Amino acid sequence: MDKLPIEIIQYLFKFVKNTSSYKNLRLTCKTFYFLLRDIKVFDNYGNILYTYNFNINFIPQTLLTINNKNNEKIGEITFDSGGFKKKIKNTKITLSGNNLTYRKMDRYNIYSRKYNISTKYQHEETISLCSIM
Repeated sequence: MDKLPIEIIQYLFKFVKNTSSYKNLRLTCKTFYFLLRDIKVFDNYGNILYTYNFNINFIPQTLLTINNKNNEKIGEITFDSGGFKKKIKNTKITLSGNNLTYRKMDRYNIYSRKYNISTKYQHEETISLCSIM
């Protein structure tokens, strides 16, 4: 690849529409890593879902804002130069692959929400603690 002009290499990168292929391409060599500095995440159809921007003047990004059923903000997940930050009061967050799960517990209920970042599938569940006891 050292013999190809940078412009042609960058043009070829436009045809990569899969998240794992894109990330693997970044790891191939230093040149590719610096040309693909920003990480792109694609859906199953090759559309860009979001981009993690890495540059000298890194701009923190909010990946997901979590609202309750009344559409009030109860937390957010951000990504900055230090990595992922989870800010939600009384809530447990798990991020595994493309699946984000969080649970919140109060005196009477356990609230659970599952969200798939790729498919945007969301499932909510409320379990009453009174019925368990």
